[in-house]
Amino acid sequence: MDSLLRKFGCVTLGCRLNQCESDALIGQFLEQGFTLVEDGKNALDVYIINTCAVTARGEQKSRQAVSRAQREHPEALIIVTGCAIEENQEQFPRGAKVLFVDNNRKHALVAIALQALNAQHGSALETPLAAVDPDRFAYSPARSPRHTRAGLKVQDGCDNRCTYCIVPRVRGKAQSRPLADCCRAARELLALGYREIVLTGVNLQQYRDPESGAGLDALITQLLDLEGDYRLRLSSLEAEAGGMAARIARLFGHERLCSNLHLCLQSGSDRILAAMGRRYRAGDCLELCTALRGRERFFTITADIIVGFPGEDDQDFADTLALVRQASITHVHAFPFSARTGCPAGDLTPKLSKTEMRERMRELRRAADQNRAAFLQSLIGAKERVLIEKITPDGSASGYGRLYIPITLRGGRFAHNTFADCTIIGHTETGLDADPL
Repeated sequence: MDSLLRKFGCVTLGCRLNQCESDALIGQFLEQGFTLVEDGKNALDVYIINTCAVTARGEQKSRQAVSRAQREHPEALIIVTGCAIEENQEQFPRGAKVLFVDNNRKHALVAIALQALNAQHGSALETPLAAVDPDRFAYSPARSPRHTRAGLKVQDGCDNRCTYCIVPRVRGKAQSRPLADCCRAARELLALGYREIVLTGVNLQQYRDPESGAGLDALITQLLDLEGDYRLRLSSLEAEAGGMAARIARLFGHERLCSNLHLCLQSGSDRILAAMGRRYRAGDCLELCTALRGRERFFTITADIIVGFPGEDDQDFADTLALVRQASITHVHAFPFSARTGCPAGDLTPKLSKTEMRERMRELRRAADQNRAAFLQSLIGAKERVLIEKITPDGSASGYGRLYIPITLRGGRFAHNTFADCTIIGHTETGLDADPL
């Protein structure tokens, strides 16, 4: 069958790095003439499932996605990739048209799919894998951008050994993309028309140029110095205040570096952070947040928090809740502790029931919502720069500013994928209203 007539779908579970990789693969399929089907109702030729293993629930959802794909698209070639198959591939549904592609070869998934479509069944599907060289960074950007922003993968793997985390086992040791290649890839993205580049990795702070040993701060500095009308955003950082995080904090204030950061916080209790094997304490997080807001008056900080880690008591949770308030964290991705086999904390039993965990997650989210409401109110009268993503028939436009808060503009003339300066005039529960300048 001609690829121009072929249809494909893609399901992505888990982290931003997975999403970044999926976006690149989707773009490559489109370049090969495939049509992306997003409603799941039409017959597909290829179905990609990019799995997650960070939590037991994520792994379960990954297996369920494969079973559902087999039921709904029995004629499709189902390609299963991502971290969950690195950990427990044997637990996934099998089938004559199911092909497993490991993280090292995920970058070549489109070429693998094209070859596999010509195979008949069973072991014949495995033959395309043999010729693929392992590479974590060989993702080609989409030539016809689907989005205004693009992820730039610069790092993979992690050398930390947090007691609850399975990531080092499924993603491997920390490895970094050469600095010169990162800059080349960024220039290519800008030439293709992307206006925002998001640096992604498993643990960005462990970025080290393989040739010079230069760290993430050096990479950011060079990326900020490229030619063009663009901005740079970091996906996430560890909460430690000293070392690399402090050096990166000093870079904020640059007009191209977005005033927004997601912290891999996990807890606000020093006792629990030590039990987790984290390399910072609550005071380090406060110090980092203070430093960031010292560079820029308005700065959005969001965070991941694990609720119910084994041993967490009322005081530990009170410390975490206090940190969310003191650090003015405007969004919390709170999730219950998930025991992962083979991790030191995997054999420990949480003290909290599921009901207690859910209530604590609600409390954290309420605190973050209160922070967010106060922060949005403080922005009225402030200036922002919006990257236009959508234009409605009534002439209004929407997109995200440097703070990564959705903004709606009215009363101007807008063009997709361009920047628009504006003044904030009001807010809703989740976003901002603005007048163009």
